[in-house]
Amino acid sequence: MGERKSRRKRVLAFYRYTECDSMAAYLGEMARKGWHFAEWRMGLVFEKGEPRETEYAVEVFLDGREEDRRPGDEAEEFGEYCEAAGWKLVDGWRRFCVLQKIREDAVPIAAPKERFSNVMRAELWYCAVRLLSVLLMSATRCLDLFWGYVPMWLFSNLSVCLTLIVLGVFAVELCKIVGVGIWGIWC
Repeated sequence: MGERKSRRKRVLAFYRYTECDSMAAYLGEMARKGWHFAEWRMGLVFEKGEPRETEYAVEVFLDGREEDRRPGDEAEEFGEYCEAAGWKLVDGWRRFCVLQKIREDAVPIAAPKERFSNVMRAELWYCAVRLLSVLLMSATRCLDLFWGYVPMWLFSNLSVCLTLIVLGVFAVELCKIVGVGIWGIWC
């Protein structure tokens, strides 16, 4: 019996909005290996095909929402606009739109300044929401001190561990938002 090779491949990858170009380069590299991006479904899903040079663009669509798992009506309309410019909307997830170049004379989707602004706004919004949620968790842990649970809070390994984890995550999220600010100034 011959070994049956899968025609689909799933890659678990997470990209930030500031990494749109890296993601597009990765998708192009996979296409050169014969794996063509098909959709987002619990990771990046690729279909096996002939290796070819395929150019992808990953754009931030600000009208999208963080909860989006499929392109909505607005994203589909954006896809029609992109198709007129020489790009085909392959799939979307959150505020990402993955586009494949279908014409050699395709024009850029957005001007560099507009694209940079879209990326910065989406990334800052994403970081701010995460920072706020961690801040609220940190605040509830600190309120335990004021509600008289000090002995339980100080002498419970689980409570101290949980507090340290929440504060550590808060510090990481704060560093991320500072990093985005520095990236924005640098670019």
